[in-house]
Amino acid sequence: MSAQPPSLPSSPAEADPPPSAESRTVALRVSLATGAAFFACALVLLLAVHRYERRQALEEADARATLVLSRNLATHAYFSQQLKPAIFPLLGEREKRGYFDPVWMSSASAPYWSAEDFPTATSPTPASW
Repeated sequence: MSAQPPSLPSSPAEADPPPSAESRTVALRVSLATGAAFFACALVLLLAVHRYERRQALEEADARATLVLSRNLATHAYFSQQLKPAIFPLLGEREKRGYFDPVWMSSASAPYWSAEDFPTATSPTPASW
């Protein structure tokens, strides 16, 4: 037997009847459940990404702080262990008791002054834009 294609309705009266109130309620509930599930998944994803990014930012800040601290400690060690011992014998008699010049004698002032000059040295110029 040959199958005949379904016939198309010739008038709107022959078309499918409108959905009943019960089927509309079920469709509404399914739509609301799907929307709620989508919202819940989006919220979980948002919170997970926020937590990951925050942890990543804290790790990066810790690494940068360690780098700055290491640089300052290296500068302090250079002044204390290499520069001062080499300069004090050269001063000899000119060194007065209680004399202190922070410009070249303080190993703590070097990181301070270099940190103060650092923003101007690294500020973007119009040529680098």
